[in-house]
Amino acid sequence: DADADADAGRESSPSPSAPHRRSTKRSRPNENGSGGGDRKGGRGPPLHSRGSDARPRQRPSSSSGGGPPSAEALRLSSELRDLSSRKRLAEALRLYRSASNDAVRDGHHGAIVVDCCSRCGDVEEGEKIVEEMRSAGLRVSVQAKTALLKGYAHSGRMDRGTALFREMCASKDERDRPNVRTLNTLLRGCLWTAAAPSSLDDGNGATTLAPPTLAGGVVTSEEAWSLFSRRCRPGGAWSAASFDASSYEYSSALLCQSLRVDEAEGRVGEMRRALVVAAGKGGGGDGKGGGGGGGADGMESIAAALLGL
Repeated sequence: DADADADAGRESSPSPSAPHRRSTKRSRPNENGSGGGDRKGGRGPPLHSRGSDARPRQRPSSSSGGGPPSAEALRLSSELRDLSSRKRLAEALRLYRSASNDAVRDGHHGAIVVDCCSRCGDVEEGEKIVEEMRSAGLRVSVQAKTALLKGYAHSGRMDRGTALFREMCASKDERDRPNVRTLNTLLRGCLWTAAAPSSLDDGNGATTLAPPTLAGGVVTSEEAWSLFSRRCRPGGAWSAASFDASSYEYSSALLCQSLRVDEAEGRVGEMRRALVVAAGKGGGGDGKGGGGGGGADGMESIAAALLGL
């Protein structure tokens, strides 16, 4: 969610060079009767004396740096998450698009609904939500794009999922680059699909299926691994926050399924070095490594089982 601007509303502190006698001088009251006429920011009525028609500040979109979410925004988030968990897509869409929520709807709510669309197998509706967010000037967050990517993976549309991942990696704004959850979502899709049908628009609004294109499988997974390594991993090589246990599990499985055993062994070596760095940075004290994934013993067991195939 949007972070609060730490400097917003900060009052200027008194100058340390100001004479001491000024601090004992009584300030002249303002027109509304409040003191502090000589103090910076003291002009105007205090917040509690403003008219009753002053509306509380609503939750900003995720692209802004405003204050904390309003009670209405939190309520909408809670209701949308509940509907998504129960796969009540039609109700979630009605609630999200309701005019009564126009003042509080933001990118966070959109991401919840996109995830609901993917969970319910309606990736086309998820695409519509993303377009609506862009048209409304809301920032489409990594979470929303990852949710859409999940829909592509679940529906076998790895051509679109791969294109989305490439677009995120190529972004000049680091906030738009994929995180490890985005990578793992794509890798899971690669395990399920190695060839995806391409949809073509005939120019009249109708779509037809073109011959399958190579999207998914080990080719796409290795491309994604390379892109994520070069463009998206924080902290440089072998950062503890780079990959997690699931990343190595999915990647090693794909390499082994393709009989690329030597490369799978190399990936296991990467995993071991990542675990060493994570332990050295304090990330291995709880038996976990690779940015919150499984424990070292569990990852070694996965590697041994895969390489034994």
